Amino acid sequence: MPKPILLWKLLLGLLWKLLLGLTLGLGGFGAPAMAEEPDAKSLFEKGVVFLEADQMFEDKEAGQYVARGDVEVRYKNRILRADEVIYVPEQNKVHAKGSVTVIESDGTVSFAEEVELNDDLATGVALGFFARLDNDATIGAASAIHSNAGRKNTLQKAFYTACKACMNEDGTPGKPTWRLRARKAVQNQDHHMIYYRDAIFEIKGIPVMYSPYFAHADPTAGRRSGLLFPNAGQSGKYGLYYEQPYYKVISPYSDITITPRAFTKVRPVIFADYRKQFYSGNVRIKGGITHERDFDSNGVRFGDDEVRGFILGEGKFRINSNWKWGFSAEVVTDDLLFRRYDINFTDETRGLFRNTSNRLSSQLFAVGQGEDYFASISAVEYQGLRAGDNDDQLPIAGPLIDAKKIYDDPVFGGKFTLGLNTAVLNRVDGINSRRASASLDWNRRFVSKSGIITKPYAMGRVDYYNIENEAFRADLGTTNQNIGRALGTAGAEIRWPWMKAGQKVNWVVEPIVHLSASPEGDGIDNFDVITIDNLGNVTRTSTSLLPVEDSLSIEFDESNLFRSSRATGHDVWEDGLRASVGGRISARWGNSGFASLTAGRAFRSTTNTGYTTGSSLQGKSSDYVAGVTFNTGAPLRFSSHVRLDPDSFEINRFDVLASTRLKKDKLGPLSKILHEVRSTVKYTTMPARATGGTALNELTFSSQAFFSKNWGVRFDMLHDFEQDKTRRTSLGLVYDDDCSRFELTFVRDNTVDRLLRSGDSIRFQFTLATLGSFGGN
Repeated sequence: MPKPILLWKLLLGLLWKLLLGLTLGLGGFGAPAMAEEPDAKSLFEKGVVFLEADQMFEDKEAGQYVARGDVEVRYKNRILRADEVIYVPEQNKVHAKGSVTVIESDGTVSFAEEVELNDDLATGVALGFFARLDNDATIGAASAIHSNAGRKNTLQKAFYTACKACMNEDGTPGKPTWRLRARKAVQNQDHHMIYYRDAIFEIKGIPVMYSPYFAHADPTAGRRSGLLFPNAGQSGKYGLYYEQPYYKVISPYSDITITPRAFTKVRPVIFADYRKQFYSGNVRIKGGITHERDFDSNGVRFGDDEVRGFILGEGKFRINSNWKWGFSAEVVTDDLLFRRYDINFTDETRGLFRNTSNRLSSQLFAVGQGEDYFASISAVEYQGLRAGDNDDQLPIAGPLIDAKKIYDDPVFGGKFTLGLNTAVLNRVDGINSRRASASLDWNRRFVSKSGIITKPYAMGRVDYYNIENEAFRADLGTTNQNIGRALGTAGAEIRWPWMKAGQKVNWVVEPIVHLSASPEGDGIDNFDVITIDNLGNVTRTSTSLLPVEDSLSIEFDESNLFRSSRATGHDVWEDGLRASVGGRISARWGNSGFASLTAGRAFRSTTNTGYTTGSSLQGKSSDYVAGVTFNTGAPLRFSSHVRLDPDSFEINRFDVLASTRLKKDKLGPLSKILHEVRSTVKYTTMPARATGGTALNELTFSSQAFFSKNWGVRFDMLHDFEQDKTRRTSLGLVYDDDCSRFELTFVRDNTVDRLLRSGDSIRFQFTLATLGSFGGN
């Protein structure tokens, strides 16, 4: 008979095998398989295996060795705990009983009531198996069998969920929000997949769906190819539809999702979403294609069969720590294709420039930024989706260059900034323009003993233009004009902040005056636009040689009140003497409380026809402008802007944006029925005289109210007061917890675009953590 100490060495070696076996086998649901370790007995002799128990003894009658009472085995960063561990030499078996726990080095924990493992690790059995995975999911079974030969784990009466199982108030185990239960589950460790037989999907313990076969990627795996959750629904435009996404892993750095969508009224569409990660960046390209005719809101098809589709792509790459380059591609064959197939093409901002409403752009750009410089070069091509858009009249822009270099060495106590800017715009039908500009800015900051802050500045700029305009021919005899101009301005901004510190609120009152002076005129000559009516009468209209390209949309408010120029580009120039007079009052309290009011008005010595009439900047005095901001953090955020006519004090623009998020403890009496409320409201009104066209008067409202921690309702609305029409309304039921989100929403859309009129729809979306989402209309 071997000596006791040698028997315990052997037992410890086998216990290490048990621990490793649990890691390789039954613990494989939570961790990747490990490589073979050195001989366990030699490891023990080196003193690296630790065994601790209340009792350790030999049972000669039963022919077994027993460690009992809070047994713990440690090797490196792995731990095995059990109430009792028994080794039977004749059977080469090791049993672990009672609250068996295996803790992996990555924190993954597996549990079982009882484990039996042979010493060659070929087979292992666990009863009452349960594992907590690193993604907060759990998997369990009445019994689990591990086989090293096929590297498979077989679970009987298995379940899987990503939900936390909480205890009920009476101490009984709670039911997870959802659970996948199966008669049998097999984990293939080589393929990193889990296959289920007779799978039942349960919600709160209630079976809602059955499938004889189901599979998903092993939680220890990365990306896996396979079918994703399908989507289905119905629309008056294309009838019933069903789409089945398929996800394909192409390489460790690239994948593609292919989604065929079939309809009952029209022909199918195939969508694709391709992604690839490079060392220096990434590319994502989405697209769709079909062969179909046009169809209206009722699914009535007309016109010719054509190949129709779209591409939405983007790539961004690092050149070095300061420079990057990228591109975007946005192209569609039909203006209404996105609306016909309910494709959201505005879900992402692709490229360097954000698109305006119903416009696509394809861009190529490079951007660099350091501590004292910024530079960008880009090219952009546009595609219009509006009813009146003519792509031949939209510009192809490029190269667009914007560069600035700051010189820190003081000159007259201030800093210089050197700027370079170019814009080249070409059209198939319309005006072509090319511009190059160079500028030099200087600014400085003084603070007097009395606290007056003065910021003097000066700026000089030269512009060179080449304009091709067919309208030149009648008056000038040519369609091409070269224009050069030199511009300059100087001025100062003067602020005198007064502060009053209180016990709870700190106040700052700040009068502000901004003064600017520039030579009169913008350096551009005029020409006569000659028109002849049906009676032969000739009309001459004097117009600037320079078309306004980069300052078409100018909004005058308190944010640009104290600037020397409100133009957003280079084409419009403010000349003469100018003054902006106003002030700001602000208050701060607590950790995040802030409120401010900014108001003022602008004056000038000359008129400026470069600005639109609605901007109030054409005349010698502007509207009154004011802006209010109020922020208490999450509970309430409020901002408002107003523009008032200086004579009648009528509103030329008014908008307000307010958002709130109130928890149960902030709801007062409503806390008896509400758990949380989140709301956002935005209101904007502008009369026709301020827009230069159609009046704007609309309200957007969005709110979510939760009646419990998980259940709530949401409401969204867009109402046009000018036409007395609610353009869009949605009302939905929401469930949200740690492992799932469900939304059931009724949507009424009254938007009309040519032959397409939206209607009513019911949408649902079900998202399951670790498994994916599915839904439909």
